[in-house]
This record gives sequence, structure tokens and C-alpha cells, in this order.
Amino acid sequence: MEEFILRASIEFTPLPTLQELASVLGLDLVFVKSTADNLVRFKSLKISETGAIKITSQGQEFYKQGNVSLPPSAKQIYAIADPFAENLTFQFEALPLGLADLPDLAELIFIENHLPPLNSLAITDIQQLIQAAGLGLHVPEEGKIVTNFQMIGKSQVCWKTISIFVLLDVMENKHIIQVRRDKQVLEQASNWLTELQAQQKFDLKNLGITILQENIPVTHSRPKAKRQRSTTKKSQK
Repeated sequence: MEEFILRASIEFTPLPTLQELASVLGLDLVFVKSTADNLVRFKSLKISETGAIKITSQGQEFYKQGNVSLPPSAKQIYAIADPFAENLTFQFEALPLGLADLPDLAELIFIENHLPPLNSLAITDIQQLIQAAGLGLHVPEEGKIVTNFQMIGKSQVCWKTISIFVLLDVMENKHIIQVRRDKQVLEQASNWLTELQAQQKFDLKNLGITILQENIPVTHSRPKAKRQRSTTKKSQK
């Protein structure tokens, strides 16, 4: 599309408008205009007030070289795998590596990570995750596209503090476990621990929680620590 717009701005007389190009191609004007706007940002094209397009000297050079957009550049970002929230996110900054002086939940029960290995994901998966993270690296409508990714360095275990609340349901005569990180309730982790406790896979007292008489509705909490993995990633756009 970019190449066609530049070619049309060279060969068509009089200079075509974006509306005329959209009609010739049978495409939505919004899509054609978005592509043309990218060329304007790359200083390859100028658009007059009437909508007519004109190629710039830099655009002519790019067209001759067959390179109508900016060359790809490498950006370093971090992939954060969260086994409790069961999601994979990306951010520009790494997680802090400091250790929290709290009990390690992994020493009491096995925490299974259901997330797929990062290097097993397809580029389309990476594109969707980066776009969802709102980093501004993969925005196709603005001409920003992640074309490749590469893992660098080794993954590192980072600590984050969570809180485990044990709620006594006096109506059902059972305990409900709720896992929170700050104000966020980790539903999957909460359901998982509640199910394990119901199956008597662990004792609440082993978590350092004191259970009062069962006819008194109470809520106890004690912070626990969990681990997350931070992996350095490079992307190109």
C-alpha cells in the first residue's frame, strides 16, 4: 500500500487525492489515509489541503531503494510471567529483585505454572500481548509493527507480596480462602487454595493462621510472598 501511494504520487497527473486512490483500490478511505499519514510521519509524502498527495525528495529516495518506511529498530522490554494471575505481560522496566522478609508460600505448597514458555509463542501472540500492554510498540494503524522478537539473558525470579485471607462462612460451615495483591483479588489462586484446603491437601494452621471458634465469623490475614519470573525481551518494529 505504501509503495502504491508513492508510485501514484509520481506517475499520476494531476496529482491524485486520497479519495481517488481509495476509489481506484476499492478500499476504505480511512485505511488509505492511515497509510498516507504514516508516510507523512516518515517525511516521505506531503498532503495538500485539497487532499492531493505529493512525494518528497526523501520519499523518492526510499521508493528507489524499495524501502518506503523507516528501518526497524530494536527495543528492550521485559516479559513478566505471573503464575498466580496466570497471565503474561510486558513492560519497559524490570521488576525489583529485592527479597521480602516473609514466608515463601512455595515452601508449603507446590505452585504450578501453567503459562507456556516464552520462546514457544508465535510472533502473532507476542504482537497481541505487546499491544495489550499499551507500550506503543505495536500499533498497526500507526504503522508501528513488531516484526520479530528475541530472548536475551536468563529469566530471573522476583518477589512480590500477596495477602491470604481466610473467611469463615458460618452458613455453610466452611472456610473460604481469598488471595489478594494490593487491592486486586486473584480469583484463580483463591479458588485453587480453597479447593486444596477442602481436599485436605494442607492445614490452615501450617500457614501460620489461627482459626477461632467456628461459630464466630472472623477474617484473618497474613501476608505471604510469591515469586514471579522476569525475562528480558527484544522486539523490532
